Amino acid sequence: MGRRASFLVYTTIALIAWILVLFHDSLAPGVEVPAYVDEVVPALPLWVLVSLGSYLLWSLGQALFEFRDCPEAFDSLQVDVARAKAELRTRGLPIM
Repeated sequence: MGRRASFLVYTTIALIAWILVLFHDSLAPGVEVPAYVDEVVPALPLWVLVSLGSYLLWSLGQALFEFRDCPEAFDSLQVDVARAKAELRTRGLPIM
């Protein structure tokens, strides 16, 4: 199973579980749940969004912090840029 399919399966299972717990009064009237469930369950989608946003901001910050961690690639890229500029100058294109 690919990553997309497993993501969809797990998301669907979580969504069905959330809907079942959210509407437990009408879906299973005889089942008793603690009182805090009625207060916590409606806020779960917001908690998931905030957690996902926090994780994405952290991973973006970490990637930006570690961006200059490969000086060999930077030097190689600078050599390629200089070579491309020289080639364009020989073709008559003005380059700064």
